[in-house]
Amino acid sequence: MSSNVGYNSSSANLSASEIAAAGAVSGFVTRMLAQPLDVLKIRFQLQVEPTTRGGGGHYTGLLQAGARIVREEGARALWKGHVAAQVLTVLYGAGQFWSYYSLTKYITVLSTTGTKQLPIIPSTSRSNTCEVEVTHDISDGSDKNLSNATRRSSSGEELSNRTLSLCGSMSALCGTLLSMPCDVARTRIVAQSTKKYSGLLDVLWQMPRQEGLRSLWRGLLPTLASSVPSSAIQFPIYTSLMRYTQGHDSALNVAWRSSLCGSVAGLAAKLLVYPLDLLKKRSQMRGAENLRHTYGKVISYRNTLDICRSIWREEGLRGWYKGLWPALVKSAVVSAVSFTAFEMCCRALLFTHSHWKIRDNYDKIIKDNKE
Repeated sequence: MSSNVGYNSSSANLSASEIAAAGAVSGFVTRMLAQPLDVLKIRFQLQVEPTTRGGGGHYTGLLQAGARIVREEGARALWKGHVAAQVLTVLYGAGQFWSYYSLTKYITVLSTTGTKQLPIIPSTSRSNTCEVEVTHDISDGSDKNLSNATRRSSSGEELSNRTLSLCGSMSALCGTLLSMPCDVARTRIVAQSTKKYSGLLDVLWQMPRQEGLRSLWRGLLPTLASSVPSSAIQFPIYTSLMRYTQGHDSALNVAWRSSLCGSVAGLAAKLLVYPLDLLKKRSQMRGAENLRHTYGKVISYRNTLDICRSIWREEGLRGWYKGLWPALVKSAVVSAVSFTAFEMCCRALLFTHSHWKIRDNYDKIIKDNKE
């Protein structure tokens, strides 16, 4: 059985709304397991001082940082911003997987049938096609670029890695725009060592009043610069590895394959875009720098360029990789759990479809026999 990530012969039996629901469940499960690692990562990213021992930094290592947060703020501090983070990941997961499925479906149908039959992306039914007028002869070779988007294999038509990368980047754009306010709110809640915000709704209420509505999308460009290439790397790597390791169709087989492939894809993506992730977190704290006054020097930034200059001048090259280890651990765990939860959720939905189909056929046979 092929992966259910994106449009293919397996996921074709699922509707776009079911894909979105599976993405939301995936985000929820992932966040439940990864929140403490995210808190540690954010604390490291916001610390100006060196993270090495003897460097004067408040946090110098994973175990040291975790123990210090628990000692100074209590064990619940490792779950700061959990509600905001849950809303964030549910929205992002639903938006990302839905848009990725819709885009891959659109390109697959377009590249295999020309303009004779195009999918309607916003539809949530399992029959997302409509007939349109053919405006040119597709047999004259004018669709050569479209055919390059796919390649033939034993399992049918497969999208190329370049196309999967494009779809992955666009899905990240969709998920980021949808979830950005919750991401900003989550960062503020996690960063505060003294209580200024009581929760997600309090942040979303205070920030527009005190800093303007645009503050809810603060750090959008660094976020997109991080999430777009990350997804552009992650999805083709995951899909390629799932194709390569394809074996017998069992829940256990799919689970370990998706976990392994997901963790490798997550690690590769995080290594390449990590400095942009750090830049995003620093950008989101503009206007609220005093929230971190108890665990390090407070620096105010004018804009994104000023953040880049300050990091390079004050912290050097290593400053761009503060919190890398918790980020890599988190990324491997999150990516593995995210893809595995999504695949298992899709399998459950497909099983439900099969169950009801068998039941409908059985009822039909009984009805025909009675007649």
